[in-house]
Amino acid sequence: MRAQPLSRRLTGSCLIAAPLLILAGLILTPYPPHTGTRSYQDTLAAHPTQAQIAAIVLEIGYILLVPAVFGLIAHARPAARWLRTTGAVLAVIGSAILPGLLVTDIYDLALAQKLPRGLSVAVADHAGNSLAAVIMSSPAFIGAVLGMTLLIAAAWRAGLAPAWAAPLVLAGSLIARAQSLGPAVIAGVLLLTAYGTVGRRLIQSQPQATNAPLADPAASPA
Repeated sequence: MRAQPLSRRLTGSCLIAAPLLILAGLILTPYPPHTGTRSYQDTLAAHPTQAQIAAIVLEIGYILLVPAVFGLIAHARPAARWLRTTGAVLAVIGSAILPGLLVTDIYDLALAQKLPRGLSVAVADHAGNSLAAVIMSSPAFIGAVLGMTLLIAAAWRAGLAPAWAAPLVLAGSLIARAQSLGPAVIAGVLLLTAYGTVGRRLIQSQPQATNAPLADPAASPA
């Protein structure tokens, strides 16, 4: 069954709005001058309001990817089933888990503000390096990176994305993990370019409504 025009418009709008907010959140994020948990917590403690605003903006951006994912699954049906199915499963898992992980930024901020630095660093490192933390966070990373890349590739096979969109999503998703402003901006621009292009194509390719008058069902043929 053909998707309704609103579905294409909604999917395309989310594909444009999500990376815009992700880019804004990456720019707003306070980045530590050095690597390591101590420098990270020092930066959070020095910019608490900025850190919270950045986390909220990023969360909204990631949440908007959820309807975009389900829309892409529907509109990429002409692609090979294995490509669309694999990308769909991974992207749904990643987009569903990823926003919730941002709450750890608030916990890190609380640790940095309320505990002596040596103790706050020890607690954060212990929690972050635990097996449970790795198991719980890995599906979000794999789904957001690999799943979205495959799903955009499926959109390309369906004629809704240029060939370079999927590689841009992969590159942007990987670069976004860098803890510095320059790479973060580059990552955000790459994601905006890729997702935004697909979103614009979806909006522009939605079926046009006809203004032709409906035939009278009671009229008999001549």
